[in-house]
Amino acid sequence: MCVSTYAVLGFAQMFIDDVIPLWSLASKVVGGLNFGSQDSGTLLAMCGILMLLASIFLYPVVARYLSPSSTMIVCSLMSGILVILQPIIVRDAETFSGVLIQENTIWVWTALILMNGTRQCAIMMAFNANFLLTNNSVTKSVRGRGNGISMGASSFARIFAPAAGAYAFAWSVEEKDGTPVRHWPFNYHFVFNIDGLFFCLVAALVFFCMPKRANSPNQNSP
Repeated sequence: MCVSTYAVLGFAQMFIDDVIPLWSLASKVVGGLNFGSQDSGTLLAMCGILMLLASIFLYPVVARYLSPSSTMIVCSLMSGILVILQPIIVRDAETFSGVLIQENTIWVWTALILMNGTRQCAIMMAFNANFLLTNNSVTKSVRGRGNGISMGASSFARIFAPAAGAYAFAWSVEEKDGTPVRHWPFNYHFVFNIDGLFFCLVAALVFFCMPKRANSPNQNSP
Protein backbone atom coordinates (compact mmCIF):
# COMPACT_ATOMS: atom_id res chain seq x y z
CA MET A 1 0.00 0.00 0.00
CA CYS A 2 2.87 2.39 0.76
CA VAL A 3 4.18 1.78 -2.76
CA SER A 4 0.79 2.65 -4.28
CA THR A 5 0.34 5.85 -2.26
CA TYR A 6 3.91 6.93 -3.01
CA ALA A 7 3.36 6.42 -6.75
CA VAL A 8 0.02 8.27 -6.84
CA LEU A 9 1.40 11.10 -4.72
CA GLY A 10 4.44 11.42 -6.97
CA PHE A 11 2.23 11.51 -10.07
CA ALA A 12 -0.08 14.15 -8.58
CA GLN A 13 2.82 16.36 -7.51
CA MET A 14 4.59 16.22 -10.87
CA PHE A 15 1.30 16.76 -12.70
CA ILE A 16 0.46 20.01 -10.92
CA ASP A 17 4.07 21.23 -10.90
CA ASP A 18 3.98 20.98 -14.68
CA VAL A 19 0.56 22.60 -15.05
CA ILE A 20 1.14 25.66 -12.82
CA PRO A 21 3.82 27.27 -15.06
CA LEU A 22 1.75 26.55 -18.17
CA TRP A 23 -1.33 28.10 -16.59
CA SER A 24 0.56 31.16 -15.38
CA LEU A 25 2.01 31.78 -18.87
CA ALA A 26 -1.27 31.19 -20.73
CA SER A 27 -3.31 34.15 -21.96
CA LYS A 28 -6.19 35.48 -19.91
CA VAL A 29 -8.56 34.71 -22.77
CA VAL A 30 -8.32 31.00 -21.99
CA GLY A 31 -8.19 31.43 -18.23
CA GLY A 32 -4.45 31.85 -17.73
CA LEU A 33 -2.64 34.61 -15.85
CA ASN A 34 -0.60 35.99 -18.74
CA PHE A 35 2.56 36.01 -16.64
CA GLY A 36 6.02 36.51 -18.05
CA SER A 37 8.81 34.04 -17.43
CA GLN A 38 10.21 36.33 -14.71
CA ASP A 39 6.87 36.37 -12.88
CA SER A 40 6.66 32.58 -13.03
CA GLY A 41 10.19 32.30 -11.65
CA THR A 42 9.37 34.70 -8.82
CA LEU A 43 6.37 32.60 -7.85
CA LEU A 44 8.44 29.42 -7.71
CA ALA A 45 11.16 31.13 -5.65
CA MET A 46 8.70 32.47 -3.09
CA CYS A 47 7.06 29.07 -2.72
CA GLY A 48 10.49 27.51 -2.27
CA ILE A 49 11.22 29.85 0.63
CA LEU A 50 7.94 28.92 2.33
CA MET A 51 8.66 25.21 1.91
CA LEU A 52 12.13 25.63 3.44
CA LEU A 53 10.70 27.39 6.48
CA ALA A 54 7.98 24.76 6.85
CA SER A 55 10.57 21.96 6.71
CA ILE A 56 12.55 23.55 9.53
CA PHE A 57 9.84 24.86 11.84
CA LEU A 58 6.43 23.38 10.97
CA TYR A 59 6.99 19.72 10.14
CA PRO A 60 8.59 18.82 13.51
CA VAL A 61 5.50 20.18 15.26
CA VAL A 62 3.12 18.28 12.96
CA ALA A 63 5.10 15.04 13.39
CA ARG A 64 4.94 15.42 17.17
CA TYR A 65 1.13 15.51 17.30
CA LEU A 66 0.02 13.48 14.26
CA SER A 67 0.82 9.91 13.29
CA PRO A 68 2.33 9.31 9.83
CA SER A 69 -0.97 8.06 8.41
CA SER A 70 -2.90 11.01 9.85
CA THR A 71 -0.28 13.37 8.44
CA MET A 72 -0.69 11.82 5.00
CA ILE A 73 -4.47 12.04 5.11
CA VAL A 74 -4.56 15.65 6.27
CA CYS A 75 -1.81 16.87 3.94
CA SER A 76 -3.15 15.01 0.89
CA LEU A 77 -6.67 16.34 1.42
CA MET A 78 -5.29 19.84 1.98
CA SER A 79 -3.29 19.61 -1.24
CA GLY A 80 -6.29 18.38 -3.21
CA ILE A 81 -8.56 21.14 -1.90
CA LEU A 82 -5.96 23.84 -2.59
CA VAL A 83 -5.40 22.58 -6.13
CA ILE A 84 -9.11 22.57 -6.95
CA LEU A 85 -9.75 25.98 -5.38
CA GLN A 86 -6.72 27.73 -6.83
CA PRO A 87 -8.09 28.72 -10.27
CA ILE A 88 -11.41 29.72 -8.72
CA ILE A 89 -9.91 31.98 -6.06
CA VAL A 90 -7.23 33.48 -8.27
CA ARG A 91 -9.49 34.22 -11.22
CA ASP A 92 -12.31 35.56 -9.05
CA ALA A 93 -9.83 37.63 -7.09
CA GLU A 94 -8.45 39.10 -10.28
CA THR A 95 -11.96 40.03 -11.35
CA PHE A 96 -12.86 41.88 -8.14
CA SER A 97 -9.49 43.45 -7.22
CA GLY A 98 -8.32 46.68 -8.79
CA VAL A 99 -4.87 47.20 -7.26
CA LEU A 100 -2.08 46.24 -9.64
CA ILE A 101 1.50 45.12 -9.11
CA GLN A 102 3.39 44.85 -12.39
CA GLU A 103 0.16 44.15 -14.29
CA ASN A 104 -0.98 41.60 -11.69
CA THR A 105 -3.16 42.34 -8.71
CA ILE A 106 -1.90 42.20 -5.15
CA TRP A 107 -4.60 39.69 -4.31
CA VAL A 108 -3.62 37.42 -7.20
CA TRP A 109 0.01 37.38 -6.10
CA THR A 110 -0.92 36.85 -2.45
CA ALA A 111 -3.30 34.00 -3.28
CA LEU A 112 -0.81 32.34 -5.62
CA ILE A 113 2.09 32.45 -3.17
CA LEU A 114 0.07 31.33 -0.15
CA MET A 115 -1.85 28.57 -1.92
CA ASN A 116 1.09 27.16 -3.85
CA GLY A 117 3.45 27.53 -0.91
CA THR A 118 1.02 25.79 1.43
CA ARG A 119 0.39 23.04 -1.12
CA GLN A 120 4.09 22.36 -1.58
CA CYS A 121 4.61 22.28 2.19
CA ALA A 122 1.72 19.82 2.56
CA ILE A 123 3.10 17.59 -0.20
CA MET A 124 6.53 17.64 1.41
CA MET A 125 5.06 16.49 4.73
CA ALA A 126 2.98 13.81 2.98
CA PHE A 127 6.10 12.41 1.31
CA ASN A 128 7.95 12.36 4.62
CA ALA A 129 5.01 10.57 6.26
CA ASN A 130 4.89 8.02 3.44
CA PHE A 131 8.61 7.41 3.91
CA LEU A 132 8.01 6.65 7.59
CA LEU A 133 5.10 4.33 6.79
CA THR A 134 7.25 2.46 4.28
CA ASN A 135 10.05 1.95 6.78
CA ASN A 136 7.62 0.88 9.49
CA SER A 137 6.00 -1.68 7.20
CA VAL A 138 9.10 -3.80 6.60
CA THR A 139 11.85 -5.42 8.65
CA LYS A 140 15.34 -3.96 8.76
CA SER A 141 16.67 -6.72 6.52
CA VAL A 142 14.49 -5.66 3.58
CA ARG A 143 14.14 -1.95 4.36
CA GLY A 144 16.44 -0.92 1.54
CA ARG A 145 14.53 -3.07 -0.92
CA GLY A 146 11.21 -1.66 0.25
CA ASN A 147 12.35 1.92 -0.16
CA GLY A 148 13.83 1.11 -3.54
CA ILE A 149 10.56 -0.35 -4.79
CA SER A 150 8.64 2.70 -3.53
CA MET A 151 11.06 5.12 -5.17
CA GLY A 152 10.98 3.12 -8.39
CA ALA A 153 7.18 3.12 -8.50
CA SER A 154 7.07 6.86 -7.84
CA SER A 155 9.70 7.56 -10.50
CA PHE A 156 7.80 5.43 -13.01
CA ALA A 157 4.59 7.36 -12.29
CA ARG A 158 6.42 10.69 -12.60
CA ILE A 159 7.53 9.76 -16.12
CA PHE A 160 3.96 10.08 -17.40
CA ALA A 161 2.83 13.04 -15.29
CA PRO A 162 4.43 15.92 -17.28
CA ALA A 163 3.17 14.62 -20.61
CA ALA A 164 -0.30 13.97 -19.18
CA GLY A 165 -0.45 17.41 -17.54
CA ALA A 166 0.77 19.29 -20.61
CA TYR A 167 -1.56 17.42 -22.98
CA ALA A 168 -4.60 17.80 -20.71
CA PHE A 169 -3.95 21.51 -20.18
CA ALA A 170 -3.44 22.16 -23.91
CA TRP A 171 -6.69 20.32 -24.64
CA SER A 172 -8.62 22.27 -21.98
CA VAL A 173 -7.50 25.73 -23.15
CA GLU A 174 -7.96 25.14 -26.87
CA GLU A 175 -9.35 28.22 -28.58
CA LYS A 176 -10.89 29.05 -31.93
CA ASP A 177 -10.98 32.56 -33.38
CA GLY A 178 -9.79 33.97 -30.05
CA THR A 179 -12.56 32.26 -28.06
CA PRO A 180 -12.13 29.27 -25.73
CA VAL A 181 -13.62 26.11 -27.21
CA ARG A 182 -14.46 24.45 -23.88
CA HIS A 183 -16.39 25.65 -20.88
CA TRP A 184 -16.49 24.60 -17.24
CA PRO A 185 -15.72 21.95 -16.09
CA PHE A 186 -13.63 21.14 -19.16
CA ASN A 187 -11.89 24.50 -19.47
CA TYR A 188 -8.73 25.40 -17.54
CA HIS A 189 -10.41 24.11 -14.35
CA PHE A 190 -10.26 20.58 -15.75
CA VAL A 191 -6.61 19.81 -14.98
CA PHE A 192 -6.87 21.28 -11.47
CA ASN A 193 -9.97 19.20 -10.70
CA ILE A 194 -8.37 16.00 -12.00
CA ASP A 195 -5.18 16.54 -10.01
CA GLY A 196 -7.14 17.40 -6.88
CA LEU A 197 -8.92 14.06 -7.18
CA PHE A 198 -5.56 12.27 -7.32
CA PHE A 199 -4.54 13.87 -4.02
CA CYS A 200 -7.90 12.89 -2.51
CA LEU A 201 -7.32 9.34 -3.79
CA VAL A 202 -4.09 9.21 -1.78
CA ALA A 203 -5.97 10.26 1.37
CA ALA A 204 -8.67 7.65 0.71
CA LEU A 205 -6.11 4.86 0.19
CA VAL A 206 -4.37 5.70 3.44
CA PHE A 207 -7.62 6.04 5.41
CA PHE A 208 -9.27 2.84 4.19
CA CYS A 209 -6.36 0.55 3.33
CA MET A 210 -3.28 1.49 5.36
CA PRO A 211 -2.81 -0.82 8.39
CA LYS A 212 -2.68 1.04 11.70
CA ARG A 213 0.42 -0.89 12.72
CA ALA A 214 2.37 0.95 10.00
CA ASN A 215 2.37 4.02 12.26
CA SER A 216 4.85 2.29 14.57
CA PRO A 217 8.22 0.66 13.84
CA ASN A 218 8.05 -3.01 12.90
CA GLN A 219 8.48 -4.97 16.12
CA ASN A 220 9.64 -8.03 14.21
CA SER A 221 12.78 -6.29 12.95
CA PRO A 222 15.80 -8.55 13.47
